[in-house]
Amino acid sequence: MLEAFLLAAGELPEDLIARYMPVRLQHAVTNIRRQYRMERRTGRGTATNPTSIEAKKIVLEIFLKDGIRKSFPLHLVQQDWGLHQLGAVMDAYVSRRTLLLPLP
Repeated sequence: MLEAFLLAAGELPEDLIARYMPVRLQHAVTNIRRQYRMERRTGRGTATNPTSIEAKKIVLEIFLKDGIRKSFPLHLVQQDWGLHQLGAVMDAYVSRRTLLLPLP
């Protein structure tokens, strides 16, 4: 947007730039927050997260070994999983199960 001003107006006054930048930055922050909320709601935000990728691999292995069930098989929880990884695996299980086996 500033490029269009540069061609039309020549040199921009410093006070105009000083007012423009905070407004533009606030707009960018609002857009990022909105995108983050939508990613969390749809499950897309964790697509490139290494913990999420590992959790999806674990879930697929569970599906292959134990089948697709309505609830997570608790006997397959590993003792070395931390709270964060356990949450990621549970979330991945629910989202993948819902895609593969919609509840009636």
